[in-house]
Amino acid sequence: MTAGPGWYEADRPGMLRWWDGTQWTAHEAPMPERRHPAPAAAEAVGPRPGWYRVRPDVVRWWDGRVWTASRIRNDRVGIDGAATESPAFAWAMGGVFVALTAMQTTFAVTSGAQPFTAVSSVVLAALFLAMAAQTTLVRREPAPRGEPIDPDAVRPLPGAVEASAAGWYPVSRTASRWWTGSRWTGYLLTRWGVRPTFHAERALATQRIVVLLLAVVAVGAVVAGIVMLGFATRGSDPASVVGGWVLIIGGVLFGVLVAALAVASRSQTRVLLIPSEPPSAPTG
Repeated sequence: MTAGPGWYEADRPGMLRWWDGTQWTAHEAPMPERRHPAPAAAEAVGPRPGWYRVRPDVVRWWDGRVWTASRIRNDRVGIDGAATESPAFAWAMGGVFVALTAMQTTFAVTSGAQPFTAVSSVVLAALFLAMAAQTTLVRREPAPRGEPIDPDAVRPLPGAVEASAAGWYPVSRTASRWWTGSRWTGYLLTRWGVRPTFHAERALATQRIVVLLLAVVAVGAVVAGIVMLGFATRGSDPASVVGGWVLIIGGVLFGVLVAALAVASRSQTRVLLIPSEPPSAPTG
């Protein structure tokens, strides 16, 4: 076999084995599932996971099944600004918030109030729809052709062996990171497949900003609701009473969302950032 280093179909069904460029190694990984069953006459394995050039200035990570949001643009490793592993879920959530925006606007118009409560729903609808649209466009790109490349900025690749005990080691209940035997790589193995994590620091910083902005929105909605209730009590305005409670309830719900995102952010920090200590136990 004269192919370059990479994952190739192993002698066990459903498994890939790492070829280091000269010989087979003992390291295996599950073969990514196809979206549709391949015809019997089709090639057994499609393009193997790796970095492929999609434009002169862009290299993108192919996980063996779909294009991912991880890319190298002008020699800088990063990730698409809006990305999700489940575009169908993002489309659905975008539709939910569009419907919620319509309901809130209709209530505001019929009650004579200002449609302030719809602002947060508009923002979330736009966010989910942008994520869904961008991910869908990326995944509709044709499958890669030719051989993958391995720029210095993204080495070592998963499967690289530099010493004994190389393999996938758990960093959470749902993700493992590749250990070459002497150092960690920038790649995670999740239920979605192998994912680069070179964007981790910037992604976590962006997430903290989003959490802060949502917290401001939540607090602002509660305060505005309390103020509206105060004026409604003095003027005996039923519409303002309803609007005030809508703002307060919406602010509380946003607060719950902010708390959930804050917890998720702490968990993702542990998973996405490369550990400072060597692994303690292999995945098996």
